[in-house]
Amino acid sequence: MFKVFLFRDTEQGSVIETIRRPHITVDGDGKLQFSSVEVHDGRPNLVYECAAASPVLHGEYRSGDHVQLQVTPREGL
Repeated sequence: MFKVFLFRDTEQGSVIETIRRPHITVDGDGKLQFSSVEVHDGRPNLVYECAAASPVLHGEYRSGDHVQLQVTPREGL
């Protein structure tokens, strides 16, 4: 079994994609890590979702925890 994090669009439930952003990684414990945060990361319709897949699931995955960020830009930057 392997664990990944995905983006899910809450307005378009069927839109799911693998996270491929250089400032977002998954650490050795399977936790999502951000080296920096961009305004784009906190879109209101964006959810970060943990997923697990296994050969037994035949290409399917099981959804787990999800996180939604709220990003407030700092003034003057």
